[in-house]
Amino acid sequence: MTSVMEATKSLLVFSHRQAAQVFLESLKTEGVGFLNGFLYESPQAYILISGEHPLQVASRIGLCLGFLNKKVKEVLHLGLAMGLSLEKGGEGTITEARTVYGASGLLFWHKSFTLSEKGYDIITSGHRVKKKEEIEHFARIAPLLDRESYSLCMVCEETHTPLRIFKYIVSRESEHACQEVKSLYQEISLKLYHFWLYYSIEEKPQEICQPPGDVYFTTSMAKQYEEYYTILKERDNLTQEEIWKKAGLEEIQRQKLSPKQKGKKLLNRLFELAYPEEYAYRQRFVQNIQSLVDAGWTVDLDNSLRQDALYISARIKDSREKERLLEALRDYHEI
Repeated sequence: MTSVMEATKSLLVFSHRQAAQVFLESLKTEGVGFLNGFLYESPQAYILISGEHPLQVASRIGLCLGFLNKKVKEVLHLGLAMGLSLEKGGEGTITEARTVYGASGLLFWHKSFTLSEKGYDIITSGHRVKKKEEIEHFARIAPLLDRESYSLCMVCEETHTPLRIFKYIVSRESEHACQEVKSLYQEISLKLYHFWLYYSIEEKPQEICQPPGDVYFTTSMAKQYEEYYTILKERDNLTQEEIWKKAGLEEIQRQKLSPKQKGKKLLNRLFELAYPEEYAYRQRFVQNIQSLVDAGWTVDLDNSLRQDALYISARIKDSREKERLLEALRDYHEI
């Protein structure tokens, strides 16, 4: 890989390698110098695997910022936090950290760090928090808990490096929460990656190539088009001509379809190119619901990037039809 050390870019910090896996695979990374093993670079960003112990985090982020010197324009921490006192539905979402507090045992550290005017406050604990009384004590101060944010704040303040922290929220309800999170790391890494792509797009104004005149987009379709086009341009370094060629635009234009139908086909192809993992998942998802449709269910699929959901309904005339529909639903659940 051609060295890009001269470029100024973000340093993405992850506590666990599993959470960074999609980034490491998608961004064509290589290890950096003697820090190879926990510091990587790509044309788009630097990636640091910091660990989660406060002392380990402080030493690694400090070492990396010193080594990279003026090459880092900002630190972005993309991590996990335990939800302590959130309203139902907060788990599984990504939020920005507002103010970061630190604590040892039940004692809070004197200094706090305010990073943003929006988002949730977060407490960094110097040890793993498992006892119910500790959780309830911290929940009265902040709704989120982690082990690394305070160390990042300390080092970035000392080095005058801009810092933003974004947390994927996990539940504290299950006794086996840690094992459940480990089993979901691939999904979590993918969601963090998509979030970072949105963040990168919104960070600077983009020149969006307008679609051809014979392709029509509604307002919502136009927003999706802008998102997919920009990801392919920024992430994959594709030109306008290369994007159109990969999307098969000429073939779509030759088909006897209305402008809106052509727009839908073009969007679907751009989505496949921008989010291949999500596209493959949805293809399997759609194939599996065909059995429900064949049984008589009316099925609507929520196609938003952050949520996949089925909305199903059916008209039931008699108990026999009811049993047949429920049997199809049970079969689908087993799939």
